[in-house]
Parts: sequence; C-alpha cells; structure tokens
Amino acid sequence: MKFVILSVRDEGDREITRTMQTTEKLDNLIDLYQDMVPIYMQGEGEFLYRGKPVDRMKTPADYKMSDWDELVFSSGIEQSTFVTLTVREEETGLGFTRTLRRTDRLDDLMDFYYDMVPTVEYGDGVFLFDGRRVRGDKTPKELGMVDGDDIEVTYRVRNI
Repeated sequence: MKFVILSVRDEGDREITRTMQTTEKLDNLIDLYQDMVPIYMQGEGEFLYRGKPVDRMKTPADYKMSDWDELVFSSGIEQSTFVTLTVREEETGLGFTRTLRRTDRLDDLMDFYYDMVPTVEYGDGVFLFDGRRVRGDKTPKELGMVDGDDIEVTYRVRNI
C-alpha cells in the first residue's frame, strides 16, 4: 500500500494534515476537516485542488497527489481583490512587503525583487511558497495565497 501526506487549509489559514492511502477516498479527509473545524458550514463553499473543485469520491491517486499537496477550502465569500505578501531571503531573513492584485502574475513580484536587490543576478533566486517552487506565470489566487503569506528566496549553488 502506498501512502500520501495531505492537508486541508482554509481562508483563515486553519489547516489539518493527515496521512492516508492513495486509494482512500478524499471524502475521508474532507470529513475530518469538517469535524475538526467548527466554523465549517455544511453545504457552503467548496474544496479545491490546484484551483479546481475536488470530487470527494475520488482518491489521491486519481489526482496524482504527492506528499504535502493540499486541498483548499473556499467558503465562497469573496476575498479582497488585493493580497499583501512578503518576499524574504532564506539565509538573511531580509525582505520586503508588497501589495498586489490577487490576479497579478507573480513574475511581476519576482522582477521587483531583482530590481530591489542589485547584487543578485536576474534568475539566480528560487522562489518558494509553502516549500514549493513558485512559477512566475501563477497568481496569488491560483496558489491560495492570503494576506501575510511569505515567499522565500533561496539561491542555487553554481558549479564553477
């Protein structure tokens, strides 16, 4: 049997994590979230995986999920058009905070980072959100980012 570690996170940044079999229905994970998070209201909102609605009767294997993937519970309550994010260097902890539209591509934020840190060459940094690499063609909305989220920047080791 193969297992996978999955999480359910909501707009309030409440999160539950569970190890489950890849052949087990996602309904079990969703039920656990509903039981553990008292503010959940039956029938309101939906569970999303990579921005798309989840079929509760499907399995992690059906969605090709891997460890630390997450479902996002969206209450359907319209979130702000804007989100404030912090870009922070992993090694130094230094960073900046910037507000952008939830629908803006993150490559604009990455470009701003390179403009702010002239000692780093464009493309040298690796941007991470929740331990996963961030692609510039994605938006905060697609990644489920909320106000106050951090994007870490680390640097690749170059072969000399």
